[in-house]
Amino acid sequence: MVRKPRQKSKSGIYHVTIRGNNRQLIFYDDADRHYLLSKIQKVKSETGFELYAWCLMDNHVHLVIREKEVSISKIMQRVNGSFSMYMNKKHYGTGHTYEGRFYSKPIETILYLHTVIRYTHQNPVRSLITSLPSDYKWSSCRAYYQSDSLFAHLTDTKGILNYFSKDPLKAVLKFKRYTESVYDLPQKKSTSKPYYTDTEVLNLIQSKFPQINISQIKHLPVKERNEILKQLKKEFTANQISRIVGIAITIVWKA
Repeated sequence: MVRKPRQKSKSGIYHVTIRGNNRQLIFYDDADRHYLLSKIQKVKSETGFELYAWCLMDNHVHLVIREKEVSISKIMQRVNGSFSMYMNKKHYGTGHTYEGRFYSKPIETILYLHTVIRYTHQNPVRSLITSLPSDYKWSSCRAYYQSDSLFAHLTDTKGILNYFSKDPLKAVLKFKRYTESVYDLPQKKSTSKPYYTDTEVLNLIQSKFPQINISQIKHLPVKERNEILKQLKKEFTANQISRIVGIAITIVWKA
């Protein structure tokens, strides 16, 4: 099947989304997240693109990027290629880390740019991980709020804040008010099992089986693998187990 050409942005600004293969986890620990951010920082210094927002979720990533001389495709090729090799080497994997090629949507207006930045920062709230966008440390929200932030220098906040006010203090307050408005929270599905985020499940599995690397469960002998899956199904949903362990949901169901 022939791929459609990537839609070109007249402004050079894109909302980029990267998803884990089969919606499975991209990150297994904070070291993985630090590596990706370090790689983005390195490619940014090499190519000169501007980064207006970012958010690292468990199984997907949001980036709001303005390309300069180097195209968005080449930027993401450098970032994704390096991260895939890192993950395969660290977790003894093979094949694709991501679900196909990255998704990019052109951003042509200031209003839509602000909307996408807000959407990016609201992801942890919409996923029921935190109550406020700034409570989540793996996004650029804290950089805009000018509070304690990881990789604060990675985000180009000045130009965006200037649209809210030329006064720096007023700009941060107005941006914060804007960011924390219009939540569209999902309803928790009724289930006999308690609700856990993917990160919480990942940590619980690791504490339950400390002798096993989670990314290696899928490579265990079938009998041993299925015994672990049976135990996990008593506490967690099949969808979460599939995403976190990296095993097809049909195998989880049958175990």
